[in-house]
Amino acid sequence: MKGHAPRGADMNAGRPDRPYVGFWNRTAAALIDSALLLVVTLPLQQLLTGAALDLPGGSPTGFWDVMVGYVLPAIAILVFWKYRSATPGKMFMSAEIVDAATGGKPSSRQLVVRYVGYYVSTLPLLLGLVWVAFDPKKQGWHDKLAGTVVVSTAVTASPGRYAPTSPLTYLICAPILLLLLALMIVAFAVGIDPGSLRTGNPLLG
Repeated sequence: MKGHAPRGADMNAGRPDRPYVGFWNRTAAALIDSALLLVVTLPLQQLLTGAALDLPGGSPTGFWDVMVGYVLPAIAILVFWKYRSATPGKMFMSAEIVDAATGGKPSSRQLVVRYVGYYVSTLPLLLGLVWVAFDPKKQGWHDKLAGTVVVSTAVTASPGRYAPTSPLTYLICAPILLLLLALMIVAFAVGIDPGSLRTGNPLLG
């Protein structure tokens, strides 16, 4: 008698035809992960350092700032990648990281290279992250360095090359995009007239 097929992502394991997860779905996943990290790290950082967010300048960067702000997130992300092949945001968006050549689980070395690759992708004005939008395999620079791709885990995923973008994805991304647009407008205005920021904000006078 045949056994039951495994559930969840295991049903998709080894499928070479799984669609790649594109820019907007991955952006939504990243925003979810960022929000979760802030919920955990900000209170913890305040508890350990006693720093007040509303004080100008804050406290000087110390041991706990580095541990909570950089080391703890890195460990958490790598653990999720290692044992679930995805962060909570990616799981919510039905996505996982696989080896680009085999479609299997990436090695620990690949995952570490991928994490370090995030800095390579981010430093040149986020160009390595935006690259996902134009790459045929939807790889960012960090994916290319590590030899990984992000594919759909949805059992009902269409057999096409790319996973569909849902309305929920745009709903998650829209507020952040509007905020970024507002910041760009402010930066442009300040670039044209540096005195406008001080004039518009009496607290800076």
